[in-house]
Formats: sequence, structure tokens, C-alpha cells
Amino acid sequence: MIFSPDGHCRPYDAQAEGIVSGNGVGVVLLKRLEDALRDRDDIHAVILGTAINNDGNSKVAYSAPSLEGQSEVIAEALGVSGVDPATIAYVEGHGTGTYLGDPLEVEALNRIYSRNNPARGYCALGSVKSNVGHLEVAAGVASLIKAILSIKHARIAPTCHFNSPNPRIDFASTPFFVNKTAIDWPQGFSPRRAAVSSFGVGGTNAHLILEEAPQRESSRSAGAVANPLMVVSARSEKALKELAGRYGEFLAGQDADGLDLADFCHTTQEGREHHAVRLAVVGESLEELRSGLDAAMTHEEWTTTNTGDEHRPVFLFTGQGAQRSGMGKELYQAQPCFRAELDRCARLFDPLLPEPLLRVMWDAGTDRHRRRQRLHADRPVGPAGRPCPHRRQGREPGHQHPPPAGLPCLPFFPDGSHPRRLRPCGRKHRL
Repeated sequence: MIFSPDGHCRPYDAQAEGIVSGNGVGVVLLKRLEDALRDRDDIHAVILGTAINNDGNSKVAYSAPSLEGQSEVIAEALGVSGVDPATIAYVEGHGTGTYLGDPLEVEALNRIYSRNNPARGYCALGSVKSNVGHLEVAAGVASLIKAILSIKHARIAPTCHFNSPNPRIDFASTPFFVNKTAIDWPQGFSPRRAAVSSFGVGGTNAHLILEEAPQRESSRSAGAVANPLMVVSARSEKALKELAGRYGEFLAGQDADGLDLADFCHTTQEGREHHAVRLAVVGESLEELRSGLDAAMTHEEWTTTNTGDEHRPVFLFTGQGAQRSGMGKELYQAQPCFRAELDRCARLFDPLLPEPLLRVMWDAGTDRHRRRQRLHADRPVGPAGRPCPHRRQGREPGHQHPPPAGLPCLPFFPDGSHPRRLRPCGRKHRL
């Protein structure tokens, strides 16, 4: 390797004289996109295509770069990804800061990215080696992480120590430019896309195409409850107060657009171990969670202690005659398991009713008096609106109040009854 005599790595610069050594390690978790979307993971970027080759047997020397090998691997990666190179706005290059290696790299990129693409000077080119040096076996993953973060934050970090271009590189005739300062990456007609090059000394060449993660549907529409519940627990009241204080500091530094309340609360519920001393706060907004947590911490009796005995939840339902138009609709839209159970009930009830069950429950087109008559005439509506998502989460009720008044609600409680046992009785198909 050629080492810089002044301790600075200057990729693509006229004063480039070599690399600076560094040490590091990088880890990137890979997961199939469909699985990550299903699991609602935090996706930083999507790998569209990769290519790798080795041209070691055709190079003039072991450490010499190869124009043909680099060009071939870049073309293959673009072909695998299926994207137009004109839609790639950033390339994280190999960029070792050598006087001969950098021009050859840009020539290989230009050979492929300029095919059927007359645009010039639109694609930023950089190298993380100017920031952290050459990390040797970790150099490639460092470049990948930089490109991923640039996509995620819509901002391209500067390449350090760049003043004037290497005279052997004619940037004006290429799609590329080296950004000396951080630049914003505005949204265009296509998703943000970047490429990463990494070339090994022995002849192994790699090129990779990245794209920004697809936008997720909001957590509420994907299954979040209407009122997020934040839970905090610790082994003692002192430890709980300290932990709640750290949660408060975290929430104080967040803004309403940057924090998904449902995901945050889900993590406190399912992603943390639950201890004996506990605190719970409900809030529909970030401000409500903040104020609720502050109020709880200043209250004289602000925690509850689990004695360790088994406690089973009590399910509290509305009584007879409490049905109303639109009841359960928000829960139906937010909770997939509730939606599935209510759909199942509707399929079983509909053949026995004069009108479809969900139309009776939610039809806003009829006048108020007519809606009230229909809701009270069709008795199954009340109990059918009680399927409980908690059964799917392994939570069996210790008691339910008021007790179920009819057979339709029994399939949601552990007594083995099933709505298929229903039989029409009388002109109104009542139970």
C-alpha cells in the first residue's frame, strides 16, 4: 500500500499521496425485505443488487487496480438491481487517495454510469477513508454504513481534505462531483439511491446498489391502539424513579413528527422485562405522555407493586342497551386480531340477519332514529362487538362483567362455546 506522508488521505484530490491506516469494525444486520416489513422493523435502507468478481489473474501486478474488472462488476450490480444509473445520486467510492488508483476508479464508474446517460455533474462521489482512514478488512462495511446513513438522513457527508480535483480526472465529462461540504439530499421523482464500491488488493471487486426504505404505514393503521400505553418497571421505587426520569429526559428531546408513539410504547410493553414496582402512563400525543409521566412522578402514591401472586385481568364490558352506531370501528381498523374475529362473527351471523352485521353497526347513512331501532332490534350486535384481542396474546380473563348475556359472546371466553351453534329463532332471528 501507498501511505500518505502527511497523515491525510485525500481521495480524488490533486495532492493525493496515499492512504492513512485505521482500525475498526462494522456490523450491519441483513434481513429479507418482506420479513422486515412484516415484523415492522426499523429499516435503514434496502439492498437492490450486488455483484462481486476477481480479476487477479489478469492484472499487471498483485496490488494494481484493473479497469476491466471494476467496470464489469459495476455493470453487473446495476443489471442485477434493475435501476437506471441516472437515478443514483451518490456513490461511496473506494477512494484510497492514490494518484493513479483514483483516476482509474472514476474512469470505470464513468464508463458504466454514462451509458445512454448524457447528464453530467449530478452524482456526488465520496470516500469515508478521508474521515477514518483505511480500515482494511472493515473498509467495505464502513463505506456501506456511510451510504446507508446518507440515505436515511437525506444528507451526504463531505469528503475531507478535498481542494482541487486530481488532474488525471476529468469530472466535467462525468456524472460525478466531489462534495467538499455536507449537502442535503432532497426527494426526487424516484427513491433515494446510492452505490458503494469496494476493491480488494488481490483482485476482488464489489459494487452494491442501495435504495431508501419504503415508507411504512402509520402504526395506528397497522395495528396500534388508539391510546398508547407506556409502562415502566423496576425492582425498587428508587430505581423506578430513576428510570422514569430517564424516560422523561428522552421524551423531552423528541418532537411529535420524529417519534412513533405506538412503536415506542410497544417497546416499553414487550421489549423490556417487567419487575415488581410498576408505573403506567396513557397518552394520545407526545405531550400527553410527557405531562402524564411528570404528574405520576410528582404524585404521592405514583406506583403499584406486584406482590408476585398470579393476577388475572378483569374484562369490563358495557351493559345491555349500550350499543351505538360506529361502536368498535376504530378498534376494528387498528387491531388486526379484533378485525379478524369480528369478520368471522359477521360471516356466521349474516345468513341469520336481515342486514349484514357490520352495516348495522356502522351505517351512518340512515337517520338517527332508524339507526337506534336497528341497533336495538338486532340483539347480536351487542355481544358480537366484544371479541377480545387479549385472548390472542395469551391473556385469559379471571372475571368478566357484566356476564355474557347471550351465546354470541361465548366464543371469546374460555368455556368452549362457538357461534356456529346459533340457530334462527323467530321472525327477527333472535337468539
